[in-house]
Amino acid sequence: MNNIDPMTVVILFALLVAVIILLVIVRRIFVNVGAREIAIKERRYFGRRMPPGRVVATEGEVGIQADVLKPGLHLIKFPFEKVVRKVPLIEIGSDELGLIEAIDGDPMPPGRIFAPDRAQNAHNNFQDPIAFLKQGGVKGIQLRTLPPGLWPIHPYLFRV
Repeated sequence: MNNIDPMTVVILFALLVAVIILLVIVRRIFVNVGAREIAIKERRYFGRRMPPGRVVATEGEVGIQADVLKPGLHLIKFPFEKVVRKVPLIEIGSDELGLIEAIDGDPMPPGRIFAPDRAQNAHNNFQDPIAFLKQGGVKGIQLRTLPPGLWPIHPYLFRV
């Protein structure tokens, strides 16, 4: 029977613990988003409070972030942000038309049924939530619609 040095056991155990800790850190820093999904981030601890009535954060406020992680491998820059969940891309069939309702944005002007397109599609068919909010996107049902296809639409900001 081989005699195992106790110091070797301690070193191997410490190495195993270090590898496990490293894997946990790497898993928190890197996020792999599948080809047919997007990831929603949330900042929980550091940042300003969102203005009253806002649903998503645009400038580093605490809360659900407006920017989404599109398919691919991403590095989470801030350790106090985490991926809340991954959601599938919105699929609009070849015989369908996507109607969009914005949950956040400027208030709807009185007497309007549909929200005016003040951002003039700077939001790239609702794929850039920050551009939609910063360039005057309005809450409510939008005049602009989505054609058939797969769309990375933020589920906390838009209802399709």
